[in-house]
Amino acid sequence: FSINTANTESYNDSEHIILHNAKNIIQNITNSLRDKLKYDELVYQDDKVNFIRNLIEKNTYDYSRELLCCEKALEQVSFEYNCLDFITSGELLDSSDRTVVKIHSCLVQSFYIYEHEFKEKNIKVEINKNYDSFFCNFFSIRSAFALLFENCVKYCQENTDVTVSIDKQRDGSIKIDFDMISVFNTDLELDTIFLEHRRGEEAKKKTSGKGLGLFLVRRLLDINGFSVTMKRMSNTDTYNNEIHFC
Repeated sequence: FSINTANTESYNDSEHIILHNAKNIIQNITNSLRDKLKYDELVYQDDKVNFIRNLIEKNTYDYSRELLCCEKALEQVSFEYNCLDFITSGELLDSSDRTVVKIHSCLVQSFYIYEHEFKEKNIKVEINKNYDSFFCNFFSIRSAFALLFENCVKYCQENTDVTVSIDKQRDGSIKIDFDMISVFNTDLELDTIFLEHRRGEEAKKKTSGKGLGLFLVRRLLDINGFSVTMKRMSNTDTYNNEIHFC
């Protein structure tokens, strides 16, 4: 994926449900906590508080990271509600809706929401250090980044790397690239991947979905005046469990 902060297009389509993302985040939090707290054992404990306390004391660092992930995820859920009015208006946001945002910090906060899932699939994510900022609506941009990381963790090949780079262009705009080994998309699919309810054939083999994630990414970026494109790099094709990656 490539995101560029220079774009003048605005779309005013019919209303769509951004709460799709909030639901996925809540489900991820629940699954992660159930796993961490050994939920199957917990339900049979008479003293549930001490049971959990003993688990935490055995690995305070691991549980501290889990708490941080949950905090970022719950914060993001509240952001999704804030974004609802923005996403349904379809209009470019004016300056009163925007603030100066550190790009690297925004990306890292979004990544924390899915850190547990990336770790489970042994996908290493490297977000290049950068001190640039952009002028945007923080809630909607962090939601867009969260959706992109959700897309990565769902469709990237396990045991691979994701690199996120941030570069200032000659015209002053910022270009953010997500490089990854992900499910293969045909040329036609690349042209339609950001449309509503569109999913590639290889994506359908890997996991279920409604084809809303990247559609909402584009909507969230559009209202900030940003653009997003997706392209396939050459000579990187591979197969794993009969799924075509590139």
